[in-house]
Amino acid sequence: MKFQAKAKDFVAAVNTILAVHDFGDSADDRQPCCLTAAEGVLTLESAKMGAYIVKRIPGQLLRTGSIGVNAKDLAAMKLKGNVTINASRNSITIADSRTKYNWAVDDNAQSDVEDQKGTTAQIEVCAKIPTLVMKSGATFATYKSEVKGDYDVQVTFKKDYFEYCGIDHLSYGRYEFKDKRVRVKRPMHFILGNSLLAKVMKEVTGDVLTIGAAEDGSIVRISTEDMDLFHPTIDKKYLSTANLIKRATSGECVCRFEVEGKELKDALDRVAPVGKKAADARMELIVTAEGAVTIQQSTQANTARSKLQTKNAKAKEAMTIVVRAQYLKEFVKAAPASMPLTVESWDGKMLRITIQQDPGLIDYLAMMIAE
Repeated sequence: MKFQAKAKDFVAAVNTILAVHDFGDSADDRQPCCLTAAEGVLTLESAKMGAYIVKRIPGQLLRTGSIGVNAKDLAAMKLKGNVTINASRNSITIADSRTKYNWAVDDNAQSDVEDQKGTTAQIEVCAKIPTLVMKSGATFATYKSEVKGDYDVQVTFKKDYFEYCGIDHLSYGRYEFKDKRVRVKRPMHFILGNSLLAKVMKEVTGDVLTIGAAEDGSIVRISTEDMDLFHPTIDKKYLSTANLIKRATSGECVCRFEVEGKELKDALDRVAPVGKKAADARMELIVTAEGAVTIQQSTQANTARSKLQTKNAKAKEAMTIVVRAQYLKEFVKAAPASMPLTVESWDGKMLRITIQQDPGLIDYLAMMIAE
């Protein structure tokens, strides 16, 4: 096979299919990948433990063919401009105008991809959604947490409604979008692992995502014109976020204030040197009875404190809101800097931050920890 394409398209395709590498419980230095050149399109395929990704890139077909390679090798390349992929029986050469890479052929890659991928048949189209909306969900509603490995993502589609929610044992991040651009043929909800979905959403392009599912709900397909992701669903009880919110906010709102995203980001940066390497660092929002707010990060030995400029601050009494620093920092880092955030404390037990992006809503809920 021989094929020419833009280097940026090829690199993006490799990054997309490599998202499957860390899926499941194991990871190694090999990720089988099939490259197929035909009809003006180069197709890359990879699979692991039932998850299967297909990525297509346009270009100039010089010779048809198919070859197996290790996608981990391809990820290390530095390519610019245009790239030529030229494969023989024993090796594959990938070169731009200045650099040439010769890689060994992986003879078992094609059979391994076929063995590892799950079912791709009997998938019914259930919904269509603007790509940017689902990318927003993956950006705003998922974040690094203290959970080692993957954590769950709940996704809901119903008439004019989309919800993307990342949940672990101490907090959740949720993105809600209500708009007629969410076109739903059949309502659906499913649970996936965050790592694979978030990595694919980072690379995905195109205007519209098509969401499909197997009749038994065991496989979800997320597609664009140039990509297909088949993702096994996780067989767990689906949690009602409406009930979670209702329980968390059923008591009294004892503190509330508004703050610009950039102001909170900058304040977090100012106190970051304390506890930067401490996994147990605490973040404290200290609120006076008059509504003045100070942000403080601390470890057992060190403390940093910075004043926060807020609006409409109200507090039942002077209080301190204490949460895990890592949780709050990761959520705020993903949140839009130009938007105002509403921060609330309910019964001194839960911290809730909401960002209204009509017709979207970013919602963060975290369990407070003891002072």
